[in-house]
Amino acid sequence: MKNRIIGNQLLGRTCRIYNKEHIIANMIGKEKSVLDCGCGDGKIAQILKKQGCEVVGIEIKPTSSKIAVQFCHRVIVGNLEEKRTFEQLDGSAFDCVLFSDVLEHLVNPRKVITRYAGFLRPSGHFIVSLPNVAYWRIRLHLLRGRWDLSNEGILDETHLHYFTLRTSLNLFSRAGLEVVELRVPHDPRGG
Repeated sequence: MKNRIIGNQLLGRTCRIYNKEHIIANMIGKEKSVLDCGCGDGKIAQILKKQGCEVVGIEIKPTSSKIAVQFCHRVIVGNLEEKRTFEQLDGSAFDCVLFSDVLEHLVNPRKVITRYAGFLRPSGHFIVSLPNVAYWRIRLHLLRGRWDLSNEGILDETHLHYFTLRTSLNLFSRAGLEVVELRVPHDPRGG
């Protein structure tokens, strides 16, 4: 049986009308055990904690992890792609493994997904949020000959991979995962 994944393909920057962290927390639900891969300063963990969830976070930045520890049951400071980070979870099982705007920063996202799938309970699922490089505003800029990297958003200069809906679905399929739900939030700015 293939593992299951619930996808959240985001269109662009978070808009004031919706809050990505709350959307993700609502998808996860209440009283779940969650592995938050790339937990940052714990914004999602803070919401999940209020929902009765127990969150284990992994964060590469020590400064962010010091903040996240307020909301996580445990925070592992390390690189998701390194064996020593992965090994600190031996024997763990989670209802949900979360990758929120993380996979595009990894050298080998498929290897990471496959590796962390081993920590899912039989009824567990992944929740993934990825920026969509095929977002219409990016396409419009490309038509005008512009590919301007920035320090945040879809064209974040730290991204090693750029995903479209098709390439993200291919990534999950090649990792042995079945996408069972896909949400593409409406862009209130006209998208």
